[in-house]
Amino acid sequence: MSALFKKKKRRYGFARHPRLMAFSRSLTLEQKAAMAHTFLKIMRADGPPLNLEMYNYIYEQFESIGFGVKSKYMKNYSLNNLDDTYTEINNLSIDQKRWFAIALHAMLYEIGVKPSFRHIQDYLTLGVQTSNPFIK
Repeated sequence: MSALFKKKKRRYGFARHPRLMAFSRSLTLEQKAAMAHTFLKIMRADGPPLNLEMYNYIYEQFESIGFGVKSKYMKNYSLNNLDDTYTEINNLSIDQKRWFAIALHAMLYEIGVKPSFRHIQDYLTLGVQTSNPFIK
């Protein structure tokens, strides 16, 4: 009877999708950190007051691919040079760049938050710096 209460809950849904899991395995820890770093850079374009809806979106996106935005690695990575981050993202495959661009676009335009001029400028600069054809 006590075994009934000790069962672990299974996680179903988007995070357990086989294609998403395969996509997550195709990314290195450095690539995930570089993408998260640029998400946070764009989110902070307007300054200190963080937009919680954007932050929650970033958190959910990276949790779904198995990377914690609050991880110790992310704190260490944030000290890296921005050029190194752009180089890491530039080396992504075309499918990885597509996911990255779609997720960024959704953060700015599809979660119900109106992006500022600075958000859009940083977004477009990122597309140029990383040679991402999907960021327009």
